[in-house]
Amino acid sequence: MAGGQIRLGGEFQGGKNLSIDEIPNAQTLIINDSTKITAKAMGSNGAGGRIIAWADQQAAMFGQFDVTPGTHSGAGGFIEVSSGRSLTFNGRVRAGVDNRTGTLLLDPKDIEIVGGDSGDEIISVAFATDASDDSTIPASFINSTLTAGTNVVLQANNDITVSSAITANNTDSEVNSGNGGNLTLQAGRSVLVNAN
Repeated sequence: MAGGQIRLGGEFQGGKNLSIDEIPNAQTLIINDSTKITAKAMGSNGAGGRIIAWADQQAAMFGQFDVTPGTHSGAGGFIEVSSGRSLTFNGRVRAGVDNRTGTLLLDPKDIEIVGGDSGDEIISVAFATDASDDSTIPASFINSTLTAGTNVVLQANNDITVSSAITANNTDSEVNSGNGGNLTLQAGRSVLVNAN
């Protein structure tokens, strides 16, 4: 049985290209690190599911997202985690099995790929009165997601800045028996690479 669909805080990309938007958009969405959101296939056959987590202004996402396909057949799932302005993301993603890769899309206004762990930033994001439009994604999260066989697409309306090295090990048989995922950086203005 194929995976289902979960929408939290809005439709795909905030519903901006839909003729009918069924879900009112959240202004702020916070998902803590003990939250598990699952839309995976059940059993041996079936495509992975689809999860959308969106906020118009601020999103802080630290939970676990699972849209894996069936154990024997089915395409990998799709996850969008984003915000119209500011996103802090350091969750865990499972979207594919073997060579049946899934995709994670992160698409806020601006993205900076940073070193370290951004877990402590949830407090500042949730309670800030002058929040920046800058969105932070730890390089370690990108590394582990790619190594586990999930494609990562970073789309920024303005700029993407790589401030910490991204290194993915595409042959880690303990994590994934297939190839690693692909990394795509797309920006409306510029991609600034300041690290390896």
